[in-house]
Amino acid sequence: MDQVIEWLNLNDAERPELATLNFVAVYSAGHTYGPEAPEILAATIEIDRQIAELWEASERAGIEISLLKANDQWDGRSGSEYLR
Repeated sequence: MDQVIEWLNLNDAERPELATLNFVAVYSAGHTYGPEAPEILAATIEIDRQIAELWEASERAGIEISLLKANDQWDGRSGSEYLR
């Protein structure tokens, strides 16, 4: 994450056109503690904080970014069912 934020501060000629990040905290928490463990919510909150940090860094740099969230696992519940 720090590397991507550093890239945002490079000039146009040096800045990569594409950067990808893999946030594995929720995945790891689910496999370590189970699908309904409180650690999953804690990991989700931490990833949300990190994404906000990235977004704010892009705004400070004056660069518009696009975020795409993908998940390779789903157990059939909606997001609101996880945040009880």
